[in-house]
Amino acid sequence: MLLRSYCTLLLLSVLSFNLFAHGNQPHTPAIIKGTDAAAAKVVPSFHQALNSGDKQQASAVS
Repeated sequence: MLLRSYCTLLLLSVLSFNLFAHGNQPHTPAIIKGTDAAAAKVVPSFHQALNSGDKQQASAVS
């Protein structure tokens, strides 16, 4: 019985810590960075070549 009470107390303390760990600040999702880099601009053209089935353009891009 003592072990069960101890486990319950431990569980409640861990849960309350996790709930209040970040305060009242709203969570903002991470912004993807580096989308203006040269490598990031290659990806859409490579996907377009794959979707169109153009093997020559796909191999030229990669």
